Amino acid sequence: MSLMLDEEEALLSTNSNRDLLGRFVKNHVPLNKTSLAIKCDCCGKTFGRIPTRFGFSNYCSRRCYKEHMRSKTTKVKCEACGKKFATRPARLKIGRGKYCSKQCYREALKGHKPWNKDKSLEEVFGKEKALKIKAQLATKTKGYWKKPGFVKKQMRARGTRPNHQEEFISKCFPFLQYVGDGTLIIGGKCPDFKVKDQHKLVEFFGDYWHDTSEEIQRISYFKRLGWDCLVIWDSELKNDFAMVADKLNEFGGQLN
Repeated sequence: MSLMLDEEEALLSTNSNRDLLGRFVKNHVPLNKTSLAIKCDCCGKTFGRIPTRFGFSNYCSRRCYKEHMRSKTTKVKCEACGKKFATRPARLKIGRGKYCSKQCYREALKGHKPWNKDKSLEEVFGKEKALKIKAQLATKTKGYWKKPGFVKKQMRARGTRPNHQEEFISKCFPFLQYVGDGTLIIGGKCPDFKVKDQHKLVEFFGDYWHDTSEEIQRISYFKRLGWDCLVIWDSELKNDFAMVADKLNEFGGQLN
């Protein structure tokens, strides 16, 4: 049961003061260090608590809190070793609290085989329903990659950063901004470079990872979204840097 201090009884004597204290509790704004005298639910000791904490922590110490929680436990028998241990009834209601330790839990799981292990979707749900599930998952996943926020999080989580060739291009051509770390997402795709203050993109393709058909597809894709795109190949950069420099300077409008 909560007890009021004499000063607080005077404070709450009028409706206006009640409203003032109500606004204080709602907005968490200190009000002349007003506190309530709370009776500890465990040891019965009276202690001070500001109104913002009233109703959330009615224990004078962490020790009392643990002691009170311990008093609410019930004794059950471990399903693995047979040893009796204390657990809370709330855990039993949701199907937990069956084992006295993690070791017993691991022992109980030994030899347990999930009902869907080593089975395909067709074996579990049937061929027709499996096709529907696959189509739904594919549509949902593709939808995620069309969201710029999702793509940025994925790029950041994977620690995406420029490779040696991309760092070299950034240093040689300062009018190019590296955006391959997810800084710029266009139509679900992340280009490598952007020409500063222009609607132009530069992609750097490694010959091992890409083929010529991808160059045409990427340029036409960005074109439909209102962006001009230039593709630079790794072999071009290694074999004829002068030609690459001319292409980039002309594309970026840096030629006099």
